[in-house]
Amino acid sequence: MVFTKTSEYVMALCCVHKMLYDKSRETRDQRLYGITVVLLKYIKKACDELGIDTRTLAPTDKFDLAPIYEYVRVNQIHLYDLTNMNDSDMDPLNDAHIERFILSHINYIFTRAERR
Repeated sequence: MVFTKTSEYVMALCCVHKMLYDKSRETRDQRLYGITVVLLKYIKKACDELGIDTRTLAPTDKFDLAPIYEYVRVNQIHLYDLTNMNDSDMDPLNDAHIERFILSHINYIFTRAERR
């Protein structure tokens, strides 16, 4: 991975994953499900880096996005504009691009609700 992560960051990602996964199953949204698959791989890799046993994670429905946004801010990650993104903007073999892709989707999903 690109930047040092915290257990709070990983737990926030787990909670987001649970929420998005449940929503993808409920709505049968294959695109959202695909995002959850990429997010889960990212979480597992982060857990390996931190020495966290994934079996000890217990995501809840109530969570705080602050650790995620703090991670983006501290590491100066420039999120993708998903409304203007081309396939050539992201290299799926580049960890930094995958991280940016995941964080951009989380930001888009949670700020889209605020725009309504």
